[in-house]
Amino acid sequence: MKKYNCPNCKKSYISKEALYDHLEKVHSSELGDMSPAHYFFNMRNNKLSGSCVVCGKPTKFNEQTEKYMRLCSKRCEEKYRKEFVKRMQARYGKNHLLNSPEQQKKMLQNRKISGTYTWKSGYKHKYTGSYEKNFLEFLEHFMAWEHPEDILSPAPDVFYYKFENKEHFYIPDLYISSLDLYIEIKGTSNKHYRLRDLPQEEAKDSSMSGKNYMKIGENDFQLFIDYLIKLKKEQ
Repeated sequence: MKKYNCPNCKKSYISKEALYDHLEKVHSSELGDMSPAHYFFNMRNNKLSGSCVVCGKPTKFNEQTEKYMRLCSKRCEEKYRKEFVKRMQARYGKNHLLNSPEQQKKMLQNRKISGTYTWKSGYKHKYTGSYEKNFLEFLEHFMAWEHPEDILSPAPDVFYYKFENKEHFYIPDLYISSLDLYIEIKGTSNKHYRLRDLPQEEAKDSSMSGKNYMKIGENDFQLFIDYLIKLKKEQ
C-alpha cells in the first residue's frame, strides 16, 4: 500500500487527504498562504514556484491538478501559439497558408456550432463544437476549475502524420498545461461516420505517441475524472 509521508515530522498516511488534514492541523504555521496540496508538492519536488515555459516567470498552482501551470499569462499563451505558425511555414512554405493549421483553426471558429465560452471570472475560451463547450461547462460547474487560463482551446501544438501516402496535420481540441495533457472530444453517435474514418483516426492517433493524450466521447467526462484520480494516486 502506498504511503504519504509528512515532509515535516515523517508521519505516514495511506491517503493524501489524511496527510493534508494532518498538515493543516499540525503544521499550519509552515503552510503560510499555501494549501496543504500546494505545500506538499513544493516540499516533495523541492520547488518554490512553477516556471513559465515561454518567459520563465512564476506560474500559478492549480489545486485541481495539484501541479503548476506551464504558462503564466495570456500573452505567453499567444507567443506559444505563434511558434507553431513558424514551424508550419518552415515545413510547408508561405504558399500553403490556405491549408495551414492556423487557417484551419480560423475556418473552424467561423462555423455555426462554434462560439465563445465565458467563465464567471470573465475569462473567454473559443470552442469549435458543442461537445467542447459542454466540457468547459463541466470543468467550471462540476469540477469547480479555478484557473481557466490553464486550459488552451484549441491546443497550441500541431502534430503531423501520414495517411494514404500523404502528410496531414492534427490539432487536438484542448490542452491543459498543468497536466501537459492533450484532449480530443469526439462525437460517437454516427456509427457509419466512425467506421468510415477509423483508419485515418488510427493514423492520427499515432502522431500522439509519447504524449499525454485522451479521447473523450460525447460528454463521457468520467474518463477525465478517472484520469485525475489515477494521477493523484500515482503521485
